[in-house]
Amino acid sequence: GGAGFSRLTLCCFKVTGIGLLAHLNAANMKKVDETFFRFGADNGDDDDLQGLLSSSTTDDSSYGTSEGAPLLHTNNDGALEALENVLDLGGLTAAHWGVALCCALSNAADAVEILVISFVITTTAECELWLTESRKGLVTAILFLGMMIGGWFWGPASDQYGRRRVLFSACLVNFIFGFASAFVTTYWLFVVFRFLSGLGIGGSIPILFNYVGEIVPTKYRGRMMSVVACFWMVGGVTVAGLAWLILSPHNCSFDRDNRDLRDVCAAVEAEDCGYIDLLGGRHRAWRAFVAFTSIPALIVIFWVLLLPESPRWYVSKGRIEEAVATLQRMLESNKSKALESAMTTLAACKEFKKPPRVGSFFDNLFRSATAFKVQVAELFDSQYRRRTLLLAVVWFGLSFGFYGLSMWLPSYFRNGGIDEDQDIYVTSFIVNACNLPGNLFCILFLDRVGRKTTLSVSMFLSAASVLSIFLVSSSDGSTAFSCVFSGLSVAGFNALSVTSAEVFPTSHRGTAYGLLAGMGRIGAIAGNLIFGEVGGDDAVLPLVLCSACIFLGAAAAPFLPSRKGQHMG
Repeated sequence: GGAGFSRLTLCCFKVTGIGLLAHLNAANMKKVDETFFRFGADNGDDDDLQGLLSSSTTDDSSYGTSEGAPLLHTNNDGALEALENVLDLGGLTAAHWGVALCCALSNAADAVEILVISFVITTTAECELWLTESRKGLVTAILFLGMMIGGWFWGPASDQYGRRRVLFSACLVNFIFGFASAFVTTYWLFVVFRFLSGLGIGGSIPILFNYVGEIVPTKYRGRMMSVVACFWMVGGVTVAGLAWLILSPHNCSFDRDNRDLRDVCAAVEAEDCGYIDLLGGRHRAWRAFVAFTSIPALIVIFWVLLLPESPRWYVSKGRIEEAVATLQRMLESNKSKALESAMTTLAACKEFKKPPRVGSFFDNLFRSATAFKVQVAELFDSQYRRRTLLLAVVWFGLSFGFYGLSMWLPSYFRNGGIDEDQDIYVTSFIVNACNLPGNLFCILFLDRVGRKTTLSVSMFLSAASVLSIFLVSSSDGSTAFSCVFSGLSVAGFNALSVTSAEVFPTSHRGTAYGLLAGMGRIGAIAGNLIFGEVGGDDAVLPLVLCSACIFLGAAAAPFLPSRKGQHMG
């Protein structure tokens, strides 16, 4: 009962707190180079929690000297060049595919957790949680608020503590709270748990594309990152398929048209519908649905433990020996002399010296806050300001349109957007499956066509298709144009994800991606709130705003930089 939920909640907060304390231990930073930046020393992947809480930096006078950890070692550019040479000569191996597929599954798990709400709000959960139209908007928007904060927290943490460790922590938080939300009995507790699940989702997304982009050879980077991106479709199809299998057979049969929530709930109680027989008991179908959709995140938690850390991240920290050891394990099947020579060159690069651990936890807290502030400020320096602002506009516009419309479509279908005899879950399954052409295009042609061209063209066409959804009046027409919008917008998201990971240096990549994804969450929150407030009565205003925002992002896309075929740095 309530005591069990209290213990579960306390455990979840402890898990989140451990990650927070680890992140707040980050070393302070100073800018020592005008064109490229690197973090200070790292505490090591094998440190225990006590080490994380007690570690600290030396005083400020030690930075840039042999006693401290410089932000950028004089030999670091040479180490990065040597690393790129090793990766290019090593080719693709099973280790690369292991990381890529794990990150792809994580992306699918994130998609499932995000899209699950759009189906839950159409079930008997309306009555159990008293989901008015405005409350539906809040319960969908709160997830994106958690994702925004999670991206701003976990993104910088991945720059300081490594991609693998932070990905594990973020997925753990996502699973715990996503699974627990299947058992809550009050609206506000459901909102809190979805928010906390969003913290984990927002943490994993900034890491996935960075992680894969950093370990694969340059010539395969766009294709492999597109493979990760295409698993968003897998997640969408999975959640729609589970809704079809679990929710559809147990739907209430009464006519919902033009009924307020009280009348709907009275009809649900009279019909006694929405239940499923499972594990020897009778349960609400939507609760079983939410619980089952947490399984992909659980698989990722165990899989990520088997992955190597990003060798590029090791090099950015000056930990050359660990980078070489990781590369040797990843490329052990390649015995070419050219690769051995490149590995020897990388191993000869000088390591940074780690600072001693002194100072209290509160000293570390203050220095971590200062470090984060400095690093975010560096993203708005003259070198990165233009790309940061342009990408923020694109993220906001595309997210506002895509998530606002995606969350609203199931309700639209249910309330007359499709014929009464057409299953909304089948329709949603078809719409999600229509992401396949856009994903295949990115996998096969993104490196040939280019990131900017793919992004701008797909966004322009997506914006036009939004208005087309509004103009058609037939069920088949609505479904067809929903498919067009879904297929076009996913190509834009794929190109945007690849671009966002490529145009920043390794030391700032996680922070930059988290910050930009946070702008996307703001767009998603705004889209959900607007659709939640006015979408139930009149679809004209939200659809026009949706199209306008996507058009704005499309106009900004051609001015972005491109690193197609270039090393990431």
